[in-house]
Amino acid sequence: MPAVSIVVPTCNAEKHVSRCVRSILLQQTQHNYAIIIVDDASTDGTPEILREIPLKTKKIKVIPQPKRIGSYACRNLGSRTAQGDIIVFTEPDCVHSPNWLEKVVSPIISRKAGAVQGIIKSIGSGVWVELEKARISLYRGVNTKNFAIKKEIFDELGGFDESFLLSDDVSAGDVDFYHRMLKAGVSLHHEEYAVVYHYWPNNPLEFLSKSRMYSLGRTQFLLKHNPRSVELIARRNLVRYLAGRVLGGALESFTKTKERIALPALLKVLFFHYYLTFYMLTSRFLAMYAKNPKLMETDQMGFMQR
Repeated sequence: MPAVSIVVPTCNAEKHVSRCVRSILLQQTQHNYAIIIVDDASTDGTPEILREIPLKTKKIKVIPQPKRIGSYACRNLGSRTAQGDIIVFTEPDCVHSPNWLEKVVSPIISRKAGAVQGIIKSIGSGVWVELEKARISLYRGVNTKNFAIKKEIFDELGGFDESFLLSDDVSAGDVDFYHRMLKAGVSLHHEEYAVVYHYWPNNPLEFLSKSRMYSLGRTQFLLKHNPRSVELIARRNLVRYLAGRVLGGALESFTKTKERIALPALLKVLFFHYYLTFYMLTSRFLAMYAKNPKLMETDQMGFMQR
């Protein structure tokens, strides 16, 4: 059977990383697999925890980084180290169902698809958890919390774009990869039985902070793939842009939420305002970066140092 390499980027993940690794080691699978953990210059207790983990099993390799390079660069580094025919990406704040690995690689082994997107479920409950679940249900792209791909395909696509620097995986590097994957004709299979459980933010400040980071990632994606959006902002045609992106996008999201998600009316209103904030922040970032392109990298590095 093809060997599998599981790549886990970490950054200040002392609260969850042990639980994540334990759930992977307890997988009920016939596949030969290895875990590659790339630590992105953590400043909490993560390095100490990671120094202990490999002593318990030879399946784990830890690659510490002396300086922050970003989560996508960490994934690329892990994939270059990987010996397996299949690369599986996950994150340290995830817990994996017992048959997760078996299910997420099965469509690749059976040649149904070149890549597989698994299901992400929430740990915990509350208003903000429900809003994050609603956002994920509308997500378009691959999500690196639960994603598998043939190493050959990943290498041919050049891996993730490392210019998407945000370290806590809330930028658009995975959306960018999905965009390039579709252009290359790679088939993506959605596997409903490959399940990971993720700790969602459960307070308004953290939720809004992530909204800002998502907006920054979205802005970088538009700068790379949709210059017309930048042109509209550069010409100061803000009314046209806001009408098309802010109101149109938020209303579309609200409509989809109403159709697909059984949320109380209050949550639907909150969800609408969340997307309204998202598109307004995106337009603000575009306006700033159209005037000063170097500012984007400065902002990303600022997020990484938080």
